[in-house]
Amino acid sequence: HISYPSGYVGSNAVLMGIYAIIALGYNIVMGNTGIYSFGHAAFFGVGGYTVAILAVNHGVNPWMAFALAPFLAALAGLLVGLTSIRLSHFHLAMATIAFNIILTNLNFNWIGLFGSESGIGPMDKLSLGGFRLDSDFRYFYFTWLFVVVVLWLTRNLVRSHLGRAMAAVREDEVAASTSGINVVGVKLMSFVVSAFLAGLAGGLLAYYVPYVSPRPFTVSLSIMLFVMVCIGGRGNAWGSLLGAALLTVLPEFLRTVAGIHAIPSEMRIVLSNPSYHLVVYGVLLIVFLTYLPEGLAGIRLRRRRPQRVAATKAVTDSG
Repeated sequence: HISYPSGYVGSNAVLMGIYAIIALGYNIVMGNTGIYSFGHAAFFGVGGYTVAILAVNHGVNPWMAFALAPFLAALAGLLVGLTSIRLSHFHLAMATIAFNIILTNLNFNWIGLFGSESGIGPMDKLSLGGFRLDSDFRYFYFTWLFVVVVLWLTRNLVRSHLGRAMAAVREDEVAASTSGINVVGVKLMSFVVSAFLAGLAGGLLAYYVPYVSPRPFTVSLSIMLFVMVCIGGRGNAWGSLLGAALLTVLPEFLRTVAGIHAIPSEMRIVLSNPSYHLVVYGVLLIVFLTYLPEGLAGIRLRRRRPQRVAATKAVTDSG
């Protein structure tokens, strides 16, 4: 786990925004296109390490390093997509896990480039003129400006011709291909766009911490992204925000609950140890998939349905 700057509420709000961006990107792949990728933490890491390597090791302008981060992550997404996008759902998932594991091991062991476990840093804070993003308050607005823009772009993407093609591929690849949709091209495009947003989030994280080490970019984070999107609501951009918000505050909530002495000691160990949090996420995922498969965003949809049914019935009865 990373040691974040002081200010509990501020740091969690910033982290929530960063996770929201990568969740919105992952939702394009998994929720809108139906691709099950478990390697998106690697693209997150490409963004973070791009900033660190360029800015710290090579003295590149901080803003230039930040601007290049999402593009290099998108390039990594393109390369992974070209080699694995034609695989079946299960084999594609395994291929993306393998990519994430390979990159994580390189990060830990290639000391000359990635700095091993100690990572790379510290980095200078981003600044524009005399205005430095050196506080939680300022970085919160900077991060959430990107969240608003990404939310707007992803919602418009879903409504576009490409978004409708993604939905068609998700529902039935054979039918989509028969109707003239380039299935491989659509899947590859969604992969690249998603990787781009993950790289953007990685760059934001790198300048916030401001150290970059391998630990935040493991397969565990990829699994957590999957849980975020499922809990929030697959294919729903607002759901991605809700899922990111919930899983950002959940670890702190679990640690708070673990401090209650009335809880059995074995349970307190599970709740307080981050290594066991994936177990909690798994239980939460099973509960949601069983009782609320449309996620948190589906609660509002469920409330609307009875009203629509009642309105339709009223119109029918009056006719």
